[in-house]
Amino acid sequence: MDEYEQVLVAEPIAKDPFPHLPRSTFVLDKFKLKYCNKELLSLALPYFWEHFDKDSRSLRYSEYCFPEELTQTFMICNLITGMFQWLDKLRKNSFASAILFETNRSSISGVWVFQGQELAFPLTPDWQVDY
Repeated sequence: MDEYEQVLVAEPIAKDPFPHLPRSTFVLDKFKLKYCNKELLSLALPYFWEHFDKDSRSLRYSEYCFPEELTQTFMICNLITGMFQWLDKLRKNSFASAILFETNRSSISGVWVFQGQELAFPLTPDWQVDY
């Protein structure tokens, strides 16, 4: 076994950070399919509001804290893409949509759906990089 393989074997297997949270009646994957494949305003959003389980999921709004850094559109798109790549392990238990407003001197806003009533970021160190 080479050095790289030894490091991989030594890493602990990641635990599911959500087992202590209540199960939801809102099937996130069904909503994601509608969001991606159906008309947003007439089909996906009505489905969301009809099925959203406010007792076991939370809805959050976000804004990027450093708008003065948002000067080039391609860099902003890279920032958003990198954030979603970093949080990829959240995909199974959450949903997010980020919007870039204007070009150059921009702002980023987003909405998040998390399992549970608290933010998901404290549940595992992997998600606490910029938290």
